[in-house]
Amino acid sequence: MTSIEEGAFSNTGLTSICIPKGITSIESSTFGDCTALERVIFDEGIALSTIGTSAFSTCENLTSMVIPEGVVSIGNHAFENCVKLESIYIPSTVSRICDSGSENYGYTFSSCSALKDIYMPGDKQVELALGTFAGVSNFKIHVESENRIDETKIKQYSYNFFGGTYGSIVVDLSSISSM
Repeated sequence: MTSIEEGAFSNTGLTSICIPKGITSIESSTFGDCTALERVIFDEGIALSTIGTSAFSTCENLTSMVIPEGVVSIGNHAFENCVKLESIYIPSTVSRICDSGSENYGYTFSSCSALKDIYMPGDKQVELALGTFAGVSNFKIHVESENRIDETKIKQYSYNFFGGTYGSIVVDLSSISSM
């Protein structure tokens, strides 16, 4: 088994899970609506490359996430409505936080109202869809390089990009560290 199939654990009482080394893809809605899920651990050396659309949406008790190195893309709505998610580490290998070819809103972290810290090491620019952080305010994006995100685009499209949320959005070049 190399992928966890669509909806495999959706709407279950799961509280914790360890994703094994051999998994390369977490498909759409795999853990969607797992409202009791508090902890996700990835085996060291995991070959995971994709986190699918709505993979962890509405995991209401998830407070932090360290996405492993090797992940290239995080799909639309992947963490939407994770209302207790406070921090997330997005590795340098991630180049896209939206579905491939997504022209519309992605809402990947939409309504993650507790989100305060996003750690994004590396210098490769990340493709973000409009609405990625809709409903989130007063958070800090920690980056190593100004190239990692397009701060001008964020400010220029703040209404659409952040879904009308205006807050203190700070790009911090000095404090990147692994969670």
